[in-house]
Amino acid sequence: MIRIIIPPGAVLPRPDLAAEGRRHTLMGECNWWKSPVGVNVLRGLREKAACRPAGLRERTRLALFSLSGFTDTLRAAEEEEGVTLVSGADILRPE
Repeated sequence: MIRIIIPPGAVLPRPDLAAEGRRHTLMGECNWWKSPVGVNVLRGLREKAACRPAGLRERTRLALFSLSGFTDTLRAAEEEEGVTLVSGADILRPE
């Protein structure tokens, strides 16, 4: 059993998206910007994920959703950083 102890009045940062599964948790940020999302957004999401209790952090998967895509730097780090990147073109692609 995992006990989460949060001090009274504490405000924890929350991601735009969180989904719990049996084995993993998905945390994500969604950005509907005109410019591509960069590593700064990934850094912020990692900070939010770090607030989770130790036993849950290891099971957390990260995802970024962006209308205008991602910077080349973030695309290059996608596999190394273990983050899933989903662009507007991925979502809005006609069938």
